[in-house]
Amino acid sequence: MGLNKYKIKSYFFQGFMNIILIVLVFLSFVPMLMSIFMSLKTNAQILGDFWSLPFPVMWSNYSSAFFSLFPYMRNTMIIVLTTAFGVVSLSCLSGYVFAQLSFPFKQTLYVMVLAIMMVPSIVTLTPNYMLVVNLGIRDTWWALWTNYLAYGQVFGIILCRTFIAAQPKELFEAARIDGASEVKSFLSIAVPLARPILVTLIVLNIIGTYGDYIWPLLVISSKSKLTLMVGVTGLVSEFGSNQRGIQTAGYVFASLPLLVLFIFGMKYYVSGMTSGAIKA
Repeated sequence: MGLNKYKIKSYFFQGFMNIILIVLVFLSFVPMLMSIFMSLKTNAQILGDFWSLPFPVMWSNYSSAFFSLFPYMRNTMIIVLTTAFGVVSLSCLSGYVFAQLSFPFKQTLYVMVLAIMMVPSIVTLTPNYMLVVNLGIRDTWWALWTNYLAYGQVFGIILCRTFIAAQPKELFEAARIDGASEVKSFLSIAVPLARPILVTLIVLNIIGTYGDYIWPLLVISSKSKLTLMVGVTGLVSEFGSNQRGIQTAGYVFASLPLLVLFIFGMKYYVSGMTSGAIKA
């Protein structure tokens, strides 16, 4: 009898928690749904009846936002993809060196890499800006590339080093006995094994670079070189503050690449984060 009461209480608690989770998931989607509804309305519909469904549907809001933001989207994708490739390549190579090779001051250098993570990026904002100005690369994409490559590698080196160091050393020793060079071992063993980690790095780097607003705003002044996050804020001045439907359509349009990235990369992202949790 007591066991049945325990089961009933357990089922009741599980059902209650499921209801809570369903409500929380629904509430998390409400802002997204409201943004989509707003993006399909005229300004009069938004101000007149905010909670109503869009009717008639204003698909023209998306066409206006698309043609306005497409140059910024193109710039952002070029910067994001090249930065992600550079960060992943250098992070994986550096992680392999720290994990498999021996050289003087190895631990000291690795501790220095760890120490960089303890410095908030906002603290280095002014020194980095002055460095960009002194190098003469302000208002160029090099100002973005160098900053993103430098900061993106810190976490990447730590993640790759931890993962590669946790792999069986016999694999690399057998490759060396067979005459494989370090480059061959890196490309044939380390990189294939670290594929989940590399996908995780790609996702994290794209999210961080794609959503950055402060740094491009500081170092880029030419409209033709602006990134998407800065360009979205220009919709107000381009269409006026009374075109809230177009502005919201621009925000929705700007969020689509990240949504697609999560849909296709979430499986590998979760797998990589789990693999990266292995302690070396």
